[in-house]
Amino acid sequence: MAPEVLDGEFYDTSCDIWSLGVMAFSILSGHPPFYGKDEQDLISKILSNNYDYNDDDWKGISVDSKKWIRKLLVLDTSKRFSAQEAIEHTWLSSNESIRVKFRLHPEVLI
Repeated sequence: MAPEVLDGEFYDTSCDIWSLGVMAFSILSGHPPFYGKDEQDLISKILSNNYDYNDDDWKGISVDSKKWIRKLLVLDTSKRFSAQEAIEHTWLSSNESIRVKFRLHPEVLI
C-alpha cells in the first residue's frame, strides 16, 4: 500500500505508480521491497521507504531497472514518476532484448 494511503491522505494514480514499483521489485528479486516482523513493522518500513538492492537476488539486474524502481518508490508524490515518465524511462524505451530487460526471478515463476 502506498505510504500516502497508510497516512490516510488520499488515493490517486500516484498510488498505482507506487504499487507498480512494489510489483516490479518483487518480480525482479523474488521478494517484496518492504517486509517486517509484524504489520506495524511493515508499515514503519513503508513510511520510511526502507528498502535496498543489497542482496544476491539483485546481482545481474540492470542499473536502469533499479533506477526505474527507485523513481516509482518515492515518498513525495510530487517527485514520484507519472505514468508517462515511467513509460518513457530508458529501461523501458531502450532497444535491449525483452528477455534480458524483463528477467524474472525464479521464485515468482513457482
